[in-house]
Amino acid sequence: MPVKLASDLVDKKVAYIFLNASDQDNSVQRKVAAQIKGLVAEGVEIKGFFFTFRERAETYDLPHIHSLKVAKAGGKYLLSVRKRNRMTRELLRWASQNAHLYDVLYLRNYRPSIRWWWFMLKYGKKCITEHQTKELPEIMALTSENPFGWRPGRFLGWLEFAAMPVLAERIWGSLALGATSKVVAVTGEIAEYERNRAFPKKPSAHVVSNGIDVMSFPLRTAPVFDGNRLILFMLVGGSTAVDWHGIDLVMEGIKKYKGSVNIEFWLAGNKDIIKKYEAPFVRLLGFCDKVRTDEIADQVHLGLGSFASDRKGLKEACSLKMREYAARGIPAVYGQEDNDYESICNAGLAMKCQSMVAPDIEAVVAFYQELQNRAEFSGQIRKIAIKEMDNKVKMWALKEVLLSRPQW
Repeated sequence: MPVKLASDLVDKKVAYIFLNASDQDNSVQRKVAAQIKGLVAEGVEIKGFFFTFRERAETYDLPHIHSLKVAKAGGKYLLSVRKRNRMTRELLRWASQNAHLYDVLYLRNYRPSIRWWWFMLKYGKKCITEHQTKELPEIMALTSENPFGWRPGRFLGWLEFAAMPVLAERIWGSLALGATSKVVAVTGEIAEYERNRAFPKKPSAHVVSNGIDVMSFPLRTAPVFDGNRLILFMLVGGSTAVDWHGIDLVMEGIKKYKGSVNIEFWLAGNKDIIKKYEAPFVRLLGFCDKVRTDEIADQVHLGLGSFASDRKGLKEACSLKMREYAARGIPAVYGQEDNDYESICNAGLAMKCQSMVAPDIEAVVAFYQELQNRAEFSGQIRKIAIKEMDNKVKMWALKEVLLSRPQW
């Protein structure tokens, strides 16, 4: 039975387009799949299209999601540029055959190029883009990892990962946004940024923070805390060498700690990213899929959020790892602003620290010791997550954006 829509909403067919999908389980693809699943539950007529260079993207066997193979780009130099061009070329080809079947094209934002702009020029009136960060400040932060140099390798690296992406965002990114009907951002800070840099028109900007399918994550069983050993756990997403998670700050805080509790710091993420943080108190877990993370959740005491989002120009954050902690019932310690976490924090079930400062581990230990006086604190965290962060809440808000009329 179709869902009755509000008076200002209209029935529309929606295509959710996710470029550069992976064949492996990861938090971003779980989020996208959960969004599509949640919108279907809300009565939205939607199909997901996962474009991938692999043989098949991880679609979680959902009938509403289709995996589309993109031919790999060849060559040795500027490979990432050629990959983006190949991906957007395939998007244009798909749109020429299928865009007319849909009223709305919802796209997780992709690194812009002239083809991305062409796509928006042609289909922008039905396009809505979703943004997770302030793209240009993030790229500028990455330029420190790709310094200019006259050696061929260094110069090409600077060109590929610094100069060309900056120019693409300044030119094609702004023009593409100026041709888009709406933008959706996970924070108000990002929404304002995207709207302000759009040219020549200003799309309507909307805030829908990241949600999570809470019930798809098992409620963890909190490990016993004997006062001798405290395990801090961080999910490290992304594949960038710029540490906006603040791993270095956490390690600094642990080194400064002079208390009697043995502190262990467990890092889960891409091995190439986390290997430089080797230390006697650090355990490098490598990449962990959902099943492995479910197991780890029963062994760790606290989940760590981000402490250095300022490094990519963000005061507010809406990280998926924080939502995974909440869904599993893991108490969190974090440094960024996160509006969805205010209820958990105000209830004394999470601890907010100052951004860009090494966390006070003595205070962290005291926070967890205090939690021991509360029965079933993991279940209490999860209850708030269901109320504040679940996709049933977030997808209702996204549904309104998708089905309402554009407001230029």
